[in-house]
Amino acid sequence: MVTRVGDISAPASPPRTLTLTTTSMEDIPCPVSPSHPYLPPELERIIFETAALARRRTIPRLMLVAGRVKLWIEPLLYEVIMLSGAAFEERDSLGLPHFNIDILLKAIKRKPPLFFQNAVQHLFLEHRILAKELDVICTACTGVVNLFHFNTGLHNLAALRNLHHLRRLTLSFPEFLLFWRSDGTHPVLNNLTHLELYAGPIHKLIDFPSLMSRLTHISLNFIPDDKPLQTALCESTHLQCIVFLSEEWADEQALTACGLLLADLRFVCVHLHTPFRVDWLYGAVLRDNYWTLADAFITARREGKIDRFRCIVSDLESDSK
Repeated sequence: MVTRVGDISAPASPPRTLTLTTTSMEDIPCPVSPSHPYLPPELERIIFETAALARRRTIPRLMLVAGRVKLWIEPLLYEVIMLSGAAFEERDSLGLPHFNIDILLKAIKRKPPLFFQNAVQHLFLEHRILAKELDVICTACTGVVNLFHFNTGLHNLAALRNLHHLRRLTLSFPEFLLFWRSDGTHPVLNNLTHLELYAGPIHKLIDFPSLMSRLTHISLNFIPDDKPLQTALCESTHLQCIVFLSEEWADEQALTACGLLLADLRFVCVHLHTPFRVDWLYGAVLRDNYWTLADAFITARREGKIDRFRCIVSDLESDSK
């Protein structure tokens, strides 16, 4: 007999006991259908991050998919910031968004402080900016590990002292001296592992390798023909790579001025055919630039795969990378 609701002749149901159980989210079955597939959040995140990194300029559109997707991939939009009016074609080929000072400053003002601290890793500054603008950028982007400073027109770089996680730095030697003499900058410089300096006067560089105990890689874009400097570089026990960076081919005869360095297996002359802005982009995005070329060359020379007296390599030699 089927008991219907409202049937007064239906016998009373026995009292039921309510049992509470603890069920984890993993125990709850998720509806899966061809039109609504289900993926674990970890796998879904990997998929969206991979798509975002393949073409960073598409990130603003990908963020519209869902709130969780925006949370995952929006930081990747700001991981590499190049403030420069050059290398547009290369940035396009790498799928990087184009930034300028106004766009960046507005984004910094709009976002919570932790966002840019965690998001920005690589920063290229080649733009006329004000000291207060540099201070805003460096205060917000304290997680930067790689900085290229070039022709900003600033003579006070004290704002860089906020970059506590900085490991790779490129700037002119006069700017380096100004930065060194600024209050509160020594902890930042002592954390550096890679330092690239351009423009002299090189004789004033003598004391610095010994003062920067974590520095393993140093690069100069001029022939280090100063004997005391050569001695200081050769005597540095923590340096692993000493690079003379040249945009023009330097033959063995031209390198005779390097003197003591020619016998040091850590010394290498890199002929950089790739424009320096593009090489920096490759290093930031692809993790492959003249530093990786120099490291591979030095390793091959130590292992006897190339003549130990050879010290010149070109970035056109793909088999040396």
